[in-house]
Amino acid sequence: MHRREFLGVLGSAAAAWPLVARAQPATKIPRIGVLWPNPPATFEFLRQGLKERGYIEGQNIRFEFRWAEGSGLVASLARPGGNLTGTTRMLPEMSAKHVELLKQAVPSLSKLAVLWNPMNTSHRSALQAVEVAARSLSLQVYPLEVERPAELDVAFATISRDKVDGLLFIADPVFFINLKRMADFVAASRLPAVANFIEFPKLGGLMGYAPSIPEEFRHVAGHIDKILKGAKPADFTVELPKKFLLVINLKTAKTLGLTVPDKLIGTADEVIE
Repeated sequence: MHRREFLGVLGSAAAAWPLVARAQPATKIPRIGVLWPNPPATFEFLRQGLKERGYIEGQNIRFEFRWAEGSGLVASLARPGGNLTGTTRMLPEMSAKHVELLKQAVPSLSKLAVLWNPMNTSHRSALQAVEVAARSLSLQVYPLEVERPAELDVAFATISRDKVDGLLFIADPVFFINLKRMADFVAASRLPAVANFIEFPKLGGLMGYAPSIPEEFRHVAGHIDKILKGAKPADFTVELPKKFLLVINLKTAKTLGLTVPDKLIGTADEVIE
């Protein structure tokens, strides 16, 4: 496969950067390489965005799926360099926001457990952002490393032993594919928790706050459209999300004995009652 015949899109629940590589006009159907750790359903938003622009899979566009390991891919957000650009999910900023949201929902919060994956290159900066936000709110942070699903039980046991009163887990495929398991744990432990996945409260967690995945990947479809028409990826900045979603599960709050402030409820995009 020649480099100029190939266009790549990378997605990660952790780094969560859909990125596109330069493609040159060719007589062959353009191929989009996809490095994807997330459930297939999340890719449908990108597929739909391309369809709206006239790209039909199998007719004038093709996808080739692979799995991604993550790590740095662009020089900077403003000047990506090379043949990569796309969007970023702002993991450090989002993680700090999660600390603030959980404290708003649980004013008595003082000991916060944080699950993170040291193998994820985005997590160290995200953890630092969490620690800075926690200090400003007089919270103690208990970081727990989880590299693979088998280590979750050890982390859960530590959380129970240390009697923390809140949980945050930084976005990562390990946590996303075990989201139901994590929701079941916080429910059984009666533990307020927040995640970078809006699916989490729908499974029984307290809160989820994250960029809108449909908006994110429809926007990536626009990048792909421009690149297929000859634009250079290096000319596009890596863009910030424009829409964020907050979902709060008030049924869970009631079970936990929490009264979520009306002001916080008023900012939610979805409230589960």
